[in-house]
Order: sequence, then C-alpha cells, then structure tokens
Amino acid sequence: MKKTYLGLLVACIALCENHRVFALVNGGFESGFPADFGSVVSWEVFGNPGSQPVGFTRTDPGFLPAYVPSKGLRMALFSRGTNDFTGALSQAFATVPGATYKLSLEMGIVSEAAGRKQALEVSVADGGGAYILSRVENLTSLARTSSWADFSTTFVATSTQTRLTLSDHSETIPRYQSYNTDLMIDNVSISVEKPGTSGETISVGNKLTKFNQWMTTFGITGTLDSNSDKDGMVNGDEYVIGTNPVKKTGSTFLPKTKVSNADPDGDGKKSRYLVFSFRRTRLADGDADVAILVEWRASAKEAWRDVSTAPGVVVKSQANKYAGNVDLVSVYIPRTITKNSKLSTRLRVVAKQ
Repeated sequence: MKKTYLGLLVACIALCENHRVFALVNGGFESGFPADFGSVVSWEVFGNPGSQPVGFTRTDPGFLPAYVPSKGLRMALFSRGTNDFTGALSQAFATVPGATYKLSLEMGIVSEAAGRKQALEVSVADGGGAYILSRVENLTSLARTSSWADFSTTFVATSTQTRLTLSDHSETIPRYQSYNTDLMIDNVSISVEKPGTSGETISVGNKLTKFNQWMTTFGITGTLDSNSDKDGMVNGDEYVIGTNPVKKTGSTFLPKTKVSNADPDGDGKKSRYLVFSFRRTRLADGDADVAILVEWRASAKEAWRDVSTAPGVVVKSQANKYAGNVDLVSVYIPRTITKNSKLSTRLRVVAKQ
C-alpha cells in the first residue's frame, strides 16, 4: 500500500510540475509602494525619467478618464499621460529547453476620448538575448474608461533562463491617435503547455527553426514566401520587421525609400543616394538559417539583384531605434548604379542553403 501511495505521489508531483503556473513574481502588480504611482516590485523598469511604468490602483469614482485594473487592486501603468512612449517592463525566469510555454496577460488602454490607440510589444528572449518571440498588438479605446483585452501566445524555450519584456510601442502611432492615452498591463502569467527535459536541445541548421517557432506563436504554419494574412507582405518580411503575420500590417512598419544628398561613408563628399530603410528584429538578425536581402533593379524587365554586390553601397544601422530592441537599417544606394537613375528596391528574406 505504501509503495502504491508513493508511486501516485511521485506521478502527481511530476504532473503538477509539468502544468504549474510559473512564478513570474508580481505578475498581477499587486506589490509595490506607494499604491498609486508606486514601484513595480520584481520587474526591471525602463524608459525616460518621468515616463517609466509604475504601479497604480484606480481613479476615484466619477473621475474621467477612469483608470480601473482588470483584476485585483493594482496594475502596471505606462506613460502616465506624458505622451512619452518609451517605457518597458522586463523579468527573467527559469525554463526547460525544449518545453513549450503559454504566456498570458491582459493589456489595457485608457484615454480622454474613444478611438485613440496604443501599441504593446511582447517579446521573449533566451538567456543569450536572442529573440524567440516578438509581437506588436494594437489597442483602441472604446470610451473614457479602461478597456481590456486578453493576450496569449506560446513559445518554445531554448535555454534554462528566458526573459519576458513588455514595451510601450505607441511611438509608432501618429500623435493625433495616441495623444493623452495610456497603456496598461495586468495579470501576467506563464504556464507549461508541453514539458521538455533538461537534456533536450533545439535543432538548428537549414530547417528554419526560429522562423517556424515564431510562426507557431501566432497559431499558423507557412513558408517565408507565403502571405498568411493576404496583406501584400510575405511572412519572411514580417519576421524581419517584427509584425503580425495574421493581421494586416500598417504602413508605419513597412520599409521606406527616399532620395538623399548624403555622405554615408564619411569621405567628405556628398552624393545622391536612394536610401532604403527597414526595421530589423534581433530575432531575425540572429537567425543563422535566413538571409536578409535588399534587392534592386532598374526596370521590370530586369532580374532582381542583391545590392550588397553593387559598388558604392553603404549600409548603416541604428541599434534599438524602436522599442523592444528593434534596429533601423538604412541602405544607401548610389543613384549612379543605373544609367537613367530609375531604381526599384525590395526587401527579401530567403533560407540559407
């Protein structure tokens, strides 16, 4: 009888371990002092002074706009009406390589007017800082009160420590749509969806492992060249710029071109360039299985060519230009690359052979 009981106890412990909610400390933001505009215990806080996320309870009855937590007595409040959208919260936690985890949270918005917008970037990185997941979610205020929406996704851990970062991404929204509007977070939790083992490793090579894992966080499968949301931007491009492959991509996130009289190589001489600029996530940039190409051609009759093989091209990058450690890459292409100065460009992501 004792042996049977012991076996059941061990099985129960194993089952509970595989399905327990991981202790993201203070995931409900209930701890912190003072209660209003106070500290966010156990989370690392980032942002410009005066706009870093704080813990907050609720506004007094009758006050508009009404700030109200989704659950409990407290929540995390981002820009605090400063219109400075640089805030971020981050916390590291233990994981088992190869295990699949579910991340759940509630994201909220409050504004002085209906129709205003905010954007939240949710990113998950491994112990070395390489991104496993990066998603941007948009919210729209419904009235002069707090509006809340559930968010959940899954990811596969690749190391024994993983970091979650929640970043205010509202700087990418036009000012008239985000003015005097705040982003809120509540009830963050992580649980095991599928257990792994401490000896399990994540396969690498020409199998697009990181890309495929990224696709599964949106509940879909597909190739680099497929267009899951039919918005004109293929999955590979969305992987690089950090947008959602199952939602239409806004023009704010698309690659941009402009003509500039510049001196990108610093030789003291300015020349005419076509500047092709695009967002690049750390997840895609650190993916050894894909190549991120900028291609050009002078007319529709010509084949696309990699600009890196053209003379005089200068590539410059600005680290952390956007929230969530997303870089800005600018490719300066000399207008003299073509005889008639006509030039078309595109971003293309391909699997390495």
